[in-house]
Amino acid sequence: MPKEGAEVEIPPGEWIEFDIEDSPILTSITINGRLSFKNDPDVPTNRTLRAWWIYVRQGELLVGSADQPYNGFAEIRVYGDPNAETIAPSMMVEFGNKGLFNVNLVAMYGKDRSQRTRLKSTAVNGDMTIQVEMGLDWVQWDTVAVLPTAMQPHHIDYRIIDNYDAATGVVTFTEPLEYYHWGQSDNTAHWYNGVDMRGEVVLLTRNVKFAGNDSDSWGGQILVSDNLEFSGV
Repeated sequence: MPKEGAEVEIPPGEWIEFDIEDSPILTSITINGRLSFKNDPDVPTNRTLRAWWIYVRQGELLVGSADQPYNGFAEIRVYGDPNAETIAPSMMVEFGNKGLFNVNLVAMYGKDRSQRTRLKSTAVNGDMTIQVEMGLDWVQWDTVAVLPTAMQPHHIDYRIIDNYDAATGVVTFTEPLEYYHWGQSDNTAHWYNGVDMRGEVVLLTRNVKFAGNDSDSWGGQILVSDNLEFSGV
């Protein structure tokens, strides 16, 4: 087992299954073979993989599959700050730091959720509830974003659900809304040249996540690229 700070490489032809709940914070993971999260559909397990950076070079990084999405909670968390070492695999490409850098295959499949809906009525500052579509799979403690509908692009309300009534579409939040969000009972596309103008509400809760550790407001990065190495390959 690698220790804290180790530089891990998975060589070509090797398939490593990540089957523990939490890894130490590794300096790096270079994947030339395959690294996958162990997925038990009958016993959902939470797993967190931690590293300063992950480089999927010739290999594959897999979480779940299209036929069998990951059933527990899977997180890939990267670490670093703006002054951390920058990764440059060749003279042609500089990756940066605190990231997942992919030049081959990364595939992540989480649970299929009701990810997006629209307001069925207008909501204003101070409201504790909104009305959206019925029959969603939203539950208590899910996080949603109520997107802006006015001229101010930053008027987004990030809120935690206290209750969702699937029979009525009423969502109750743990805190009141801060901004105005326009909505109507039905599709408004026929009024606005085919564009539905009702406010969107987006589910942010995921059971598979890539995240950057909170450090100096320096977020985690995902880069998908090709790469010409020093050898010319």
